[in-house]
Amino acid sequence: MSGRDSLVADLQEQLDRQTRELVDAREQQAATSEILRVISSSPTDVQLVFDTVVRSAVRLCDGVIGALNTFDGELMHVAAVHNYTPEALAAVRRMYPTRPGRQQLTGRAILSRTIVHVPDVLSDPEYAPDIALAGGWRGGLAVPMIRNEAVIGVILVMRAQVGPFSHEQIELLKTFADQAAIAIENVRLFEAEQQRTRELTESLEYRTATGDILRVISSSPTDVQPVFNTIAESAVRLCGGQFSFVLRFDGGQIHFAGCHGLSAEGLETFQRLLPRPAGEDTVSGRAILRRAVAQIPDVQADPGLWDPESSRGGDLSKHCGGAAVA
Repeated sequence: MSGRDSLVADLQEQLDRQTRELVDAREQQAATSEILRVISSSPTDVQLVFDTVVRSAVRLCDGVIGALNTFDGELMHVAAVHNYTPEALAAVRRMYPTRPGRQQLTGRAILSRTIVHVPDVLSDPEYAPDIALAGGWRGGLAVPMIRNEAVIGVILVMRAQVGPFSHEQIELLKTFADQAAIAIENVRLFEAEQQRTRELTESLEYRTATGDILRVISSSPTDVQPVFNTIAESAVRLCGGQFSFVLRFDGGQIHFAGCHGLSAEGLETFQRLLPRPAGEDTVSGRAILRRAVAQIPDVQADPGLWDPESSRGGDLSKHCGGAAVA
């Protein structure tokens, strides 16, 4: 080959290499942009972000499989997988959730808080080879996901062939790990905000109900019946109940005072059963005798409670949970 031909060949090789690098860079940029788009368009769906991250990581790192595990401070949980064989997936399901250990690349990344890069896992004496043999992979790369100085997960990519990952691929996986951590934090912040909103809403509802009761008291100083009915209605609404009763106790007998949510038949039946002594066989009786809140998750499953069916209780026989405050 002449000197001119050799020069042309070298230039062509450089051009091909630069073209490949440009294509790789564009693909990596496109994948990063796609993940950011998913994060912004699905602020409450972290699973969609995980699936996109793992799929992109496998494709751009020349992997055969990929996984994303979350870490709750004690156990690792499988959050997303891509391209696992049925045998490998079965092995993973038997293993997880599990504590991080040196026998897994993901466990090492969590314990060391650093990138774990093993060109051939079957040549690593600490690595547990079962899943790798079942899936047919050799080289591995695990990158921890860190948020607020805490490890919250790890991204794993495995290859079928022996060999190291490139610097660009490692940096790309670090970027994916950062993006996945951001997605988790976004969901956490969103859920915290939702919880705070619910708490504020409940607080406002409770204050409003208290205000309504005080308003009725002030407007009906000589008539307690509207007060009792308002209390019963507020209790049903704020506690998500089906119906509510307000009862009075004179030291010996329980008397009907007010209710909300009962049909005319149910109300008639209930009033016919009162007055009656306070006993452990009713929720209200327990609250009176114990001088404390009585809460029964399922009154029909409590053998010590009175059976309303035996007394033709109408609406009373349809309830499951109950609570009473003395």
